Parts: sequence; structure tokens; C-alpha cells
Amino acid sequence: MSFLEPFFPIAKTERTFYLIGRASLYVISISLVFFWSLRIIFPTIPFSFDFNAPQSTKNTFLHPRSTTDQSPLTNGKIAGKQTLIGNFESPQTFSRIRVSFTLTNKSPDNARLKASLSRSYRSFFLPIDETPLASFEHPPLYRDTTNTYYAETDGVLKRFVSTEAYLSRYPESFALPLATSTARSFPLSDEWIGFRPGSLLAFADGVFLVMDEHEIRPFGNPAILLSMGYRFDDVIQAHEEEIGIYERGRVLSFGAPQSDGTLFQDQDSGAYLLVNGKKLQPITSPEYRKFILEKTSPIIASLSSRNVTLSCVPISSWFHRRTLTCDMPKNALPSEFGSAFQLSLKNNAPDIPVDLEAITISLVTDRTQSNFTLFTHQIFSRLLNRFGQNT
Repeated sequence: MSFLEPFFPIAKTERTFYLIGRASLYVISISLVFFWSLRIIFPTIPFSFDFNAPQSTKNTFLHPRSTTDQSPLTNGKIAGKQTLIGNFESPQTFSRIRVSFTLTNKSPDNARLKASLSRSYRSFFLPIDETPLASFEHPPLYRDTTNTYYAETDGVLKRFVSTEAYLSRYPESFALPLATSTARSFPLSDEWIGFRPGSLLAFADGVFLVMDEHEIRPFGNPAILLSMGYRFDDVIQAHEEEIGIYERGRVLSFGAPQSDGTLFQDQDSGAYLLVNGKKLQPITSPEYRKFILEKTSPIIASLSSRNVTLSCVPISSWFHRRTLTCDMPKNALPSEFGSAFQLSLKNNAPDIPVDLEAITISLVTDRTQSNFTLFTHQIFSRLLNRFGQNT
């Protein structure tokens, strides 16, 4: 039976309309499948921010702010000669980057904007501290006869939650025997000291990043941990008491910054830099460098690569006068050192403020034979891995 034949008898006068309708349905269905397949094979991944709804969870362009003082620019207003920066992250492959800005009706049409893009790890974009870490400083440290470790701070003794927590921060040799007189001289604090910020802790079925003295955050999935540059070899198995002293923050997702205490190594110079208070602090102390390298693996990054930028000048089209767009080639950005991007938008006009309504950065996969081959190879590899075969 032909696919155009009716499933049930109909009048001859209505047969023509039936055949036209059924053929149209087939054409529409096939077209939808075709275009949906193109979107899967050649995706466009958008990252956007709606300045009319800055608190929306749909905003995937992260933390728009000023370069001068890092103050938020979530209202979309960029003063003359001011630069807005923000971040996003994607481990996906793509062909080019499209940057698009929509101006509000209050913003002048003659806006002079320049978009620039860099790629690295999120926290490796932080400025370098002019004061290096030149010595292994520490408070007075003690150990009692039960192998409980203490730190004397602000006239009180604080206990480390475990030996492992202490050893994540200091060598065992730094702790002096706790004399009875010393213990009597200082009151015992109810506050516990945990692991060094930047440590990775495994508990139950999750892995957590120690953000600071009070907060840990779980990774959303293993791919996020790896994309941030961390390694599973550095994960410390923790128990309930060690985890219990922390507050649990929100789940880490793609684009999250590395925490304080994260160690980077610049591949170009070999220098080690520690994330510390929204800056990268060089480590010049041989003693501390040796100690921390025994505890964690540095994330290899490149200062020269983070300074490589793509730039374009957004322009408007005749049918979208208030939307400015430009494209950048992806292959001009180094991809070996991180999958986080930092976009800067500079208002080059000295006296003309710009008022943004929305910003969208799209990672576009062009419809080429090489991209189609890459897609089929990825699908084939995943099928083999699913059945325990190595490609």
C-alpha cells in the first residue's frame, strides 16, 4: 500500500484534499527532523545576560563588572572609556564566536564599542600580586599527647579537626609539644580548623572543593572538576566529622572560579602562583613551594596565552539598528590552558555612556565536512566506551 493511501475509505471528492494534506504533513515532519538534526550536529551554544533581569538564573554570562574596581555592572551602563568584563566557560568544540549586544532605547545609536576575548582558567585571569609569598609564615602550632593539633591565634587555642587537616596546611615538624602550662594559658576555642583552602575532599558519593575556612562546594559532575584544572589524584578521603565543620555552598558548575589556595604554574616561566584574595600571588619561598607541591598538583597555565586576545568592532545591520554584532575566529585563541573565556567590552567614546539591554556570546559550529566528521567520531567513540571498548 502506498504511504499516500488513506487508512480508511473517504469520498472521492475529498481525496485530493486528503492527499495534499498528508503529503504536506510528511514534508513538514521530514523538514523538522532535518533541521533538528542540523542543530544537534552543528550546535550553537549561547551565553547571555539580560540586564533587565540581572538576578535571573537564565543568565549564563557570569559576573559582568568593571575592570577598574571589579564593581558589578549588572545595570548594563558603561560610562565613557569604561570597560565591562564577564566570563563564561565551555569545553565544547566550535568554529567561531559571535558577540552580540542590544542597546536600550535610551542609549545613543553612535555607540563606539570594542569587544575583546581571552581564554584561560577563570581564576588565572586575576591580577598578579606585587607582594610575593616569600616565607612560610604560620601561627604557633602545638601537638598534645593524643596527637591533636592546635594553632594559637588571637590569644586562644583552636583545634584542627584531624591530623590530615593539619598536614594539608603545615609540616608535622612545625608543631611543638603542648606543655600543660601553655594549655592553661590560652582558652580553648569552640571553632575548628579544617583543611587548607583549595583542597579537594571526597565524602559519600561527592567531591568537594574547600573554598575558605567555612565553606565547601560540591562539583556538579567529574567533567567540571577536570575542566577547572583539578585532578582526582589530589582528592583527600574525608570523614563525617571533617566535613561537618563546613557549610555546604551551591554546586560548582562550568565557569566557576578556582578557590583561594589553588596553585597555578606558568608554563612560560615556571613560576608558581597561588590564588589569594582575588589575586595571583607568586611563591618565592622555596620551603613553602616544596611543601605545597607535595600536597597538590599545580594547574598548568600560561601568562602569555591569557594575554592573547581576539578583538572585533560590533556593527549594526539595517534591520536591527539597536543590535550590534561581530564574529571572531576560534582557532586564534590558545586552547591548551583552560576552557574559560573572559570577554571585555570597551566603550571608546570619552563622553558618551552606553546602556545595554542584553549581551549574547554564541559559540557557533559551522556546517562543514570536518565538523560532521568530528561529530560522527565522537558518537562512535562514546558507543565504544559505553560497551567497554577503547578507541
